[in-house]
Amino acid sequence: AERTSLNFLRKLSGVATQTSKFVELVSHTKAKIVDTRKTTPGYRNLEKYAVRMGGGHNHRQNLSDGILIKDNHLKILANQGLTISDVIKKAQQNSSHTIKTEIEVENLDDLISAVESGADIILLDNMSVEMMRRAVDLCEGKVITEASGGINLTSVKAIAETGVNLISVGAITHSAPNLDLSLDIKKDSVVGLIGDNGAGKSTLIKILSGAHQADSGQIYFEGSEVKFKSTKEAMNLGIETIYQYSALIPEMSIARNIFIGREETKYNIGPFGIMKRKEMDEDAMKALTDVELHLRSPETPVNQLSGGERQGVVIARAMYFRSKVLILDEPTNHLSVKEANKVLRFVEGLKKQGVTSIFITHNLSHVFPIADHLCVMARGEKIADMEKKDTNIEQLTDLLVNG
Repeated sequence: AERTSLNFLRKLSGVATQTSKFVELVSHTKAKIVDTRKTTPGYRNLEKYAVRMGGGHNHRQNLSDGILIKDNHLKILANQGLTISDVIKKAQQNSSHTIKTEIEVENLDDLISAVESGADIILLDNMSVEMMRRAVDLCEGKVITEASGGINLTSVKAIAETGVNLISVGAITHSAPNLDLSLDIKKDSVVGLIGDNGAGKSTLIKILSGAHQADSGQIYFEGSEVKFKSTKEAMNLGIETIYQYSALIPEMSIARNIFIGREETKYNIGPFGIMKRKEMDEDAMKALTDVELHLRSPETPVNQLSGGERQGVVIARAMYFRSKVLILDEPTNHLSVKEANKVLRFVEGLKKQGVTSIFITHNLSHVFPIADHLCVMARGEKIADMEKKDTNIEQLTDLLVNG
């Protein structure tokens, strides 16, 4: 279910992002970008919602929302002796006064006839830009004009500048690409991965840590392509993840939490054995000391520790098992200033020990001082990727707010 939901969001994010690209290209004109009925079966309402989130507008929801007289309709009716004026008049007589009548025209003579006959919307389908400009001039603002037919990111600006009111683009729903992103993480560095809630940060780290499998793209680790089928495979390579709500069992001791799932045992018979409690206690205290976390006893229950100390225990666990990359998901969330500073010192210390860190957060004041590199995400897409020396908190804040 989670994978299905993720694919769903990638698709809808792609629709919204593709729409926003079209909208931005025509923003200097009066033209509005609208979708069509070319949507994924069963997903129409969701994809039309995504279009609105991208700054676009919705066309008809279904065939009953308006009357559309296409060129093939006109040809058939012409064989029965009906003119454009006759067709429009009959359509309006047999529909509610709230329903608009739209007619597709192939030439300027038909356009003039449609305008004079009271059509509400003129569809200019597959016309050249020059012919479209002349058509708009002839309408003199009396009707709504709509351009359609194979419109793409290369052609949409020129079409908008003809003065049309609407530009319908089927590609924003039926051909919008799912969103992907690239991220280059250098060894022995702290990478700040920032974005507001819902930006896609947590989904990305689940893919990097093996909790989710990527549908496309590649992951390279130390120069070789890797495909994780589980978190254990990632951990075996040295990629450890500390999630926002760290995987500690509050009622268990510090030592037991550090070695949970990887207990040291003796007198083993098959999967069974006796835990080396003394050795585990000693190693746990050494691991804590290595991250400059000084606690009284390895037997102290985790529920007696502060928030910062708990994060320190998780970092100590990662260090003990020789992690090469440590991914921290919102590690300072819900911590006091004092406790947050303690966690930041832990992360700074990791770089000195040769550990690469990915620090995921929406709090710039926490990550900026310790990061070497920063990546900004919004709506599932990477919108900025830069060295800290090339940016500042003000610029990053603007990216977070305005995307």
